[in-house]
Amino acid sequence: MKICKDCGKEVSKSAKACPNCGKKMKKPIALFVILGIVVIIIISAIASGNKEEARQKEFKQNEIATYKDVNYSITNIERTNGKEYFEAKDGKEYIIITIKIENKSSEKISYNGLDWKMEDGTGDENSYAIWGGDTNSDLSSGDLNAGGTKTGTIAFEIPKGDHDLTLKYYETLIDSERAFEFDITD
Repeated sequence: MKICKDCGKEVSKSAKACPNCGKKMKKPIALFVILGIVVIIIISAIASGNKEEARQKEFKQNEIATYKDVNYSITNIERTNGKEYFEAKDGKEYIIITIKIENKSSEKISYNGLDWKMEDGTGDENSYAIWGGDTNSDLSSGDLNAGGTKTGTIAFEIPKGDHDLTLKYYETLIDSERAFEFDITD
Protein backbone atom coordinates (compact mmCIF):
# COMPACT_ATOMS: atom_id res chain seq x y z
CA MET A 1 0.00 0.00 0.00
CA LYS A 2 1.00 3.60 -0.58
CA ILE A 3 -0.44 6.94 0.51
CA CYS A 4 -2.25 9.32 -1.88
CA LYS A 5 -0.44 12.66 -1.80
CA ASP A 6 -3.72 14.54 -2.43
CA CYS A 7 -6.12 13.09 0.17
CA GLY A 8 -3.77 11.09 2.46
CA LYS A 9 -5.72 7.81 2.17
CA GLU A 10 -4.11 4.39 1.58
CA VAL A 11 -4.11 3.23 -2.03
CA SER A 12 -3.09 -0.10 -3.54
CA LYS A 13 0.33 -0.06 -5.23
CA SER A 14 -1.24 -1.35 -8.44
CA ALA A 15 -3.99 1.33 -8.54
CA LYS A 16 -3.75 3.84 -11.40
CA ALA A 17 -5.88 6.40 -9.51
CA CYS A 18 -6.88 7.01 -5.87
CA PRO A 19 -10.31 5.34 -5.25
CA ASN A 20 -11.14 8.06 -2.68
CA CYS A 21 -10.36 11.33 -4.55
CA GLY A 22 -9.73 10.12 -8.13
CA LYS A 23 -6.19 11.64 -8.33
CA LYS A 24 -3.92 9.81 -10.82
CA MET A 25 -1.07 7.94 -9.12
CA LYS A 26 2.45 8.69 -10.43
CA LYS A 27 4.91 5.92 -11.09
CA PRO A 28 8.34 6.35 -9.46
CA ILE A 29 10.04 7.46 -12.70
CA ALA A 30 12.81 9.27 -10.82
CA LEU A 31 13.96 5.98 -9.31
CA PHE A 32 14.21 4.36 -12.76
CA VAL A 33 16.11 7.38 -14.16
CA ILE A 34 18.63 7.35 -11.29
CA LEU A 35 19.08 3.59 -11.57
CA GLY A 36 19.64 3.90 -15.34
CA ILE A 37 22.26 6.63 -14.87
CA VAL A 38 24.12 4.52 -12.28
CA VAL A 39 24.16 1.51 -14.64
CA ILE A 40 25.51 3.66 -17.50
CA ILE A 41 28.26 5.09 -15.26
CA ILE A 42 29.32 1.61 -14.10
CA ILE A 43 29.42 0.25 -17.66
CA SER A 44 31.42 3.28 -18.84
CA ALA A 45 33.94 2.90 -16.00
CA ILE A 46 34.46 -0.79 -16.78
CA ALA A 47 34.82 -0.16 -20.51
CA SER A 48 37.32 2.69 -20.10
CA GLY A 49 39.36 0.71 -17.56
CA ASN A 50 39.90 -2.09 -20.08
CA LYS A 51 41.33 0.14 -22.81
CA GLU A 52 45.06 -0.34 -23.25
CA GLU A 53 47.05 2.61 -24.47
CA ALA A 54 47.85 2.10 -28.14
CA ARG A 55 51.58 1.52 -28.35
CA GLN A 56 54.07 -0.43 -30.38
CA LYS A 57 54.77 -3.91 -29.00
CA GLU A 58 56.95 -5.43 -31.73
CA PHE A 59 60.49 -4.26 -32.46
CA LYS A 60 63.40 -5.32 -34.64
CA GLN A 61 66.56 -6.24 -32.76
CA ASN A 62 68.27 -2.95 -33.74
CA GLU A 63 65.39 -0.75 -32.50
CA ILE A 64 64.81 0.77 -29.08
CA ALA A 65 61.68 -0.39 -27.26
CA THR A 66 60.21 2.21 -24.92
CA TYR A 67 57.86 0.92 -22.24
CA LYS A 68 56.65 3.10 -19.35
CA ASP A 69 59.38 5.70 -20.00
CA VAL A 70 62.14 3.07 -19.93
CA ASN A 71 64.24 2.32 -23.04
CA TYR A 72 65.25 -1.28 -23.76
CA SER A 73 67.74 -2.13 -26.49
CA ILE A 74 69.80 -5.10 -27.64
CA THR A 75 73.47 -4.16 -27.90
CA ASN A 76 74.98 -7.56 -28.72
CA ILE A 77 74.02 -11.12 -29.65
CA GLU A 78 76.33 -14.13 -29.59
CA ARG A 79 75.90 -17.87 -29.83
CA THR A 80 77.90 -20.54 -28.01
CA ASN A 81 77.84 -24.23 -27.15
CA GLY A 82 78.55 -23.32 -23.52
CA LYS A 83 81.56 -23.86 -21.27
CA GLU A 84 82.92 -26.81 -19.28
CA TYR A 85 80.06 -28.09 -17.12
CA PHE A 86 77.43 -26.00 -18.89
CA GLU A 87 77.45 -27.42 -22.40
CA ALA A 88 74.28 -27.13 -24.45
CA LYS A 89 72.27 -30.32 -25.00
CA ASP A 90 72.63 -32.20 -28.30
CA GLY A 91 71.10 -30.18 -31.14
CA LYS A 92 71.00 -27.05 -28.99
CA GLU A 93 73.10 -23.93 -28.42
CA TYR A 94 73.00 -20.91 -26.16
CA ILE A 95 72.13 -17.47 -27.43
CA ILE A 96 73.44 -14.68 -25.22
CA ILE A 97 71.64 -11.35 -25.55
CA THR A 98 73.13 -8.15 -24.12
CA ILE A 99 70.33 -5.84 -22.99
CA LYS A 100 70.68 -2.14 -22.19
CA ILE A 101 68.03 -0.59 -19.92
CA GLU A 102 67.80 3.21 -19.66
CA ASN A 103 65.41 4.52 -17.02
CA LYS A 104 64.04 7.75 -18.51
CA SER A 105 61.20 7.85 -15.96
CA SER A 106 61.17 9.93 -12.77
CA GLU A 107 60.87 6.86 -10.53
CA LYS A 108 63.02 3.91 -9.49
CA ILE A 109 62.24 0.73 -11.45
CA SER A 110 62.99 -2.94 -10.86
CA TYR A 111 64.59 -5.21 -13.47
CA ASN A 112 65.02 -8.97 -13.56
CA GLY A 113 66.53 -11.32 -16.13
CA LEU A 114 63.69 -13.72 -15.40
CA ASP A 115 61.20 -11.24 -16.91
CA TRP A 116 62.56 -12.15 -20.37
CA LYS A 117 61.69 -15.26 -22.42
CA MET A 118 62.83 -16.48 -25.82
CA GLU A 119 60.36 -18.02 -28.26
CA ASP A 120 62.14 -20.29 -30.71
CA GLY A 121 61.11 -21.33 -34.23
CA THR A 122 59.05 -24.24 -32.89
CA GLY A 123 56.93 -21.90 -30.75
CA ASP A 124 58.54 -23.11 -27.51
CA GLU A 125 59.01 -20.27 -25.01
CA ASN A 126 62.26 -20.71 -23.10
CA SER A 127 63.21 -19.16 -19.76
CA TYR A 128 66.58 -17.75 -18.76
CA ALA A 129 69.37 -20.38 -18.84
CA ILE A 130 72.64 -20.74 -16.94
CA TRP A 131 75.37 -21.22 -19.53
CA GLY A 132 78.63 -20.93 -17.58
CA GLY A 133 79.63 -17.50 -18.87
CA ASP A 134 80.81 -14.43 -16.99
CA THR A 135 78.36 -14.01 -14.10
CA ASN A 136 79.53 -10.40 -13.63
CA SER A 137 77.84 -9.47 -16.90
CA ASP A 138 74.50 -11.22 -16.17
CA LEU A 139 71.48 -8.94 -16.09
CA SER A 140 70.35 -10.66 -12.85
CA SER A 141 67.95 -8.42 -10.85
CA GLY A 142 67.91 -5.14 -8.99
CA ASP A 143 66.61 -1.60 -8.90
CA LEU A 144 67.50 1.17 -11.32
CA ASN A 145 67.13 4.77 -10.17
CA ALA A 146 65.59 7.46 -12.37
CA GLY A 147 68.11 8.46 -15.05
CA GLY A 148 70.16 5.28 -14.50
CA THR A 149 71.42 2.77 -17.06
CA LYS A 150 71.99 -0.99 -16.66
CA THR A 151 73.57 -3.32 -19.20
CA GLY A 152 73.64 -7.08 -18.75
CA THR A 153 73.34 -10.42 -20.50
CA ILE A 154 70.61 -13.02 -20.53
CA ALA A 155 71.07 -16.46 -22.07
CA PHE A 156 68.65 -19.00 -23.50
CA GLU A 157 69.12 -22.57 -24.74
CA ILE A 158 67.64 -22.81 -28.24
CA PRO A 159 67.69 -25.25 -31.18
CA LYS A 160 71.06 -24.98 -32.93
CA GLY A 161 70.95 -22.64 -35.94
CA ASP A 162 67.44 -21.37 -35.16
CA HIS A 163 67.06 -17.85 -36.58
CA ASP A 164 63.28 -17.57 -36.09
CA LEU A 165 63.53 -16.15 -32.56
CA THR A 166 61.49 -13.66 -30.56
CA LEU A 167 62.76 -12.15 -27.31
CA LYS A 168 59.76 -11.28 -25.12
CA TYR A 169 59.63 -9.00 -22.10
CA TYR A 170 57.03 -9.56 -19.36
CA GLU A 171 56.62 -6.80 -16.77
CA THR A 172 56.62 -9.38 -13.95
CA LEU A 173 57.21 -13.12 -13.60
CA ILE A 174 53.48 -13.76 -13.22
CA ASP A 175 52.32 -11.83 -16.29
CA SER A 176 50.90 -13.94 -19.09
CA GLU A 177 50.77 -11.10 -21.64
CA ARG A 178 54.08 -9.80 -22.94
CA ALA A 179 54.72 -6.06 -22.66
CA PHE A 180 56.80 -6.00 -25.87
CA GLU A 181 59.10 -8.18 -27.96
CA PHE A 182 62.15 -8.08 -30.20
CA ASP A 183 62.44 -10.04 -33.46
CA ILE A 184 65.91 -11.65 -33.35
CA THR A 185 67.43 -12.01 -36.82
CA ASP A 186 71.16 -12.32 -36.04
